[in-house]
Amino acid sequence: MKNTHKYNYFKTNLAVYSKIIWQNTPNKNASTPGSAPDNPKDDKYNVDLLVQRGTVRDYIKQRVAETMKEEDINALVEKAVKEAVEKATKELIGRIDVLEKDNVRLGKHIFDLEGKVTTLENKPGFDPTKLEADIEELRNSPGFDPKALDPIKTSIDTLEKDQKRLDHDIAGTTGRVDTLENDQKRLDNDIAGTTGRVDTLENDQKRLDHDIAGTTGRVDIVEKDQKRLDHDIAELKNRPEFDTKALDPIKTSIDTLENDQKRLDHDIAETTGRVDIVEKDNIRLDHDIAELRNRPEFDTTKLETIKNDVKNLKKTDAELQKEIDDLTDKINAFANGEKIKPEELKEIRDRLKVLESQDTVDPIEFDVLKERFDKSVMEFGETKTTVGSLMAELIRLQKKVNDIKVPDIEQIKIDIANFTKIINKYNSNFDLRLEGMDRTIQEYLTQLNKKLGDLEARIKSSTNVSTTTIKEIIKIQETIKLITQQIEFLGGTKITITPPPPHRKRKGKRSPETKEVSGFMATQVVEILQSELIKIGLIQNKKDFTASRHHSKCWKYYKVRPWTNDPNKKNTDERYCLHKTGNNYLYTQAWIDFLITEFRKPGRYKEIMSLYQ
Repeated sequence: MKNTHKYNYFKTNLAVYSKIIWQNTPNKNASTPGSAPDNPKDDKYNVDLLVQRGTVRDYIKQRVAETMKEEDINALVEKAVKEAVEKATKELIGRIDVLEKDNVRLGKHIFDLEGKVTTLENKPGFDPTKLEADIEELRNSPGFDPKALDPIKTSIDTLEKDQKRLDHDIAGTTGRVDTLENDQKRLDNDIAGTTGRVDTLENDQKRLDHDIAGTTGRVDIVEKDQKRLDHDIAELKNRPEFDTKALDPIKTSIDTLENDQKRLDHDIAETTGRVDIVEKDNIRLDHDIAELRNRPEFDTTKLETIKNDVKNLKKTDAELQKEIDDLTDKINAFANGEKIKPEELKEIRDRLKVLESQDTVDPIEFDVLKERFDKSVMEFGETKTTVGSLMAELIRLQKKVNDIKVPDIEQIKIDIANFTKIINKYNSNFDLRLEGMDRTIQEYLTQLNKKLGDLEARIKSSTNVSTTTIKEIIKIQETIKLITQQIEFLGGTKITITPPPPHRKRKGKRSPETKEVSGFMATQVVEILQSELIKIGLIQNKKDFTASRHHSKCWKYYKVRPWTNDPNKKNTDERYCLHKTGNNYLYTQAWIDFLITEFRKPGRYKEIMSLYQ
């Protein structure tokens, strides 16, 4: 059997090569393709004998050498290779077309499956929580077919994807709320900038009037000078001792007049540009206010605050003096021991801040008033509330920073450490965070950053610059930047400062170092204590807010964790809750803040507590 196969193999190869040789033989009458030569009985061309002797290869080589030249053989090989490549390319293109068609069919199949799952979810009575129980019951039934679970598994996967999309939508909504707050801040800045530009415009107008009056006077003077010049030139030319140097002062006067004219043209163009900027700012301001009003989450109280701030900036001298007298009476009463609430303390500080920006306020009178207030706050903070204590410490640090004439790197590092301690106090006191001390903290950071910039400029201008000092300045600047980002992002919630990691020397390519701020880039997990639950309940004046009753209704309403008898204990909303062991769960600070925000909404607390009676 093996010999027969070997014979057929050699015979086939012999026929193929004979055909190739015949096609490339000049005298094709010598033999026909696929057949033996002229003398088939000759042992030299007997196929059976050739197979038995194993000399087929020798025969082929001999026939090729007899009938073809070497260059013809090379051409033949190149032709065969080219044909093989073209054939393989066509096959590859065909396979790609098949794959593309399969991909289209697969997409259509996925689309059909999604439609079926959506239809399943929209059926009345559909409960995704019962899918696992149905699957277990199906597995235990006789004649169970595992393939029957495929549609259910597909439904579960689809539900998980829907949950992820829901989380993404919630995150997007949170981002839009943050965007609104940022828009509000930009609106504040635009209003402040517009007011400043209006004042600048008025000052420019005054300067312009003054310049025009001065220029008019100078024009009159120049005309008189021109007449005198003509007279002097005529007189000088008629003198035999005429000296051209006597004309130099007159030429200088003419040059001065031309320069004044150029400055006047520049001032007019610049003032016109400022007027255009103010008009554009007013248009943008009207557009921003209209856009904010159309948003569903728009808070009119913030707009009223902005209007009051603008109104404060435009007060008359009499109104400003009346407000100063009113503040003076309050501060004097406060300094003499009269009781005051933390909210009133914060209001006085904010009103002083507004008065400080008024140009018409006497700076000496204002400094005396502010000094008396700061001193009273320090005394108040040492003996009374946490709010006053924090304000007193910040005022001490601010005065210390203001007193620095020549900044010192070590002193600034100490100030940063002291400021960190103050922030930790701010962090640990719940009521203090609700009061809101962001503006006071930002004022201190601004002053500290300014001193740090002065120090950096002084060091860079020095001929003896220490690399270590420059690195320390950069590190402190990064810390201040991170603190500022935390305050802007968290808006008065929990803040924990983590300074940036020190720079490390590494061989080869240096990888970028990460910066992490606890409470800002990662969720801090905390166990809900009874005190935290009471704080949540106080929003609705409910003193009996307990974990066993009221809080359980909250997590059931918002579905942040599974029910007690649910076998999937770890199926939680990880933003708010994590599974610990058994029926024990950990809740995040974000969950507490979320409940406080929700309870402030009218009717929400009543709606939650009416469930599961």
